Amino acid sequence: MSANGLDVALADRLFLSGDNPSAAEEVWRARGEELPGIAADAARSPLERLLAAEVLWRCAPGVSPGDFGEVYARALTIPSADLPANLWGFLDYDDYDGPLGERLLATGASAIPELRRLLDDEAPLIYAGSREAMLGNSFHYRVKDAARYYLAKIDHA
Repeated sequence: MSANGLDVALADRLFLSGDNPSAAEEVWRARGEELPGIAADAARSPLERLLAAEVLWRCAPGVSPGDFGEVYARALTIPSADLPANLWGFLDYDDYDGPLGERLLATGASAIPELRRLLDDEAPLIYAGSREAMLGNSFHYRVKDAARYYLAKIDHA
């Protein structure tokens, strides 16, 4: 666990375990004042920044999704061991964009510059589980494929 609690264990609670409301609320109560600075700090890890932004999105009044475009786009680079690709949906395969994909799309045009920078990123997106892993990993998606997909969806919104 990281010193500030913004780590893989929190990611699991926020996105994978069904403990969504209480996990975000706990972090909000304990560290709410620090979260805007963490989300904005490019020197922080993409995972820390994403988790700070996610808690803000869920708990902070008056947060604008457009404030987090770069953060959610950069989150595509978080290793799949920390955040499985399942959270981004199956891209071109179906209409479900996953919880992180939906957040990224909601940030709109603010994500475009970072998504463009990711168009050369060959890192693989790895799906977890059984059926989802078999399906998702059969596509051999890379970060650049997801960046292209989300750019196209934002451009056509």
